[in-house]
Amino acid sequence: MKDLKKFKNQLEDMKIELKKLNELHDHLNEERYNVWKECSQAPEDYENLKASKHSMSIECEGYKKNLKFSNDKLEQYEGL
Repeated sequence: MKDLKKFKNQLEDMKIELKKLNELHDHLNEERYNVWKECSQAPEDYENLKASKHSMSIECEGYKKNLKFSNDKLEQYEGL
C-alpha cells in the first residue's frame, strides 16, 4: 500500500513534468516557425533592397546630370 501511494505521487510528478515539457516544446516550435518565417522573408527583402538601391542609383545619376547641365548653363550666363 505504501509503495502504491509512492508510485502515484511519482506518476503525478511525472504528469506535471510532462505538461511543462509539452509547453516548452510548443514554445520551441513557435520560435522555430518564427525563425523560419524570417529566413524565408530575407531573400525577398534583399531583392527589394537591391532593387531600391538600383533605383536610387539611377535617380542619383539623373540628378547629377541635371545638376551638371544646370551648372553648365549657369556658367554660360555668367560668362555673358
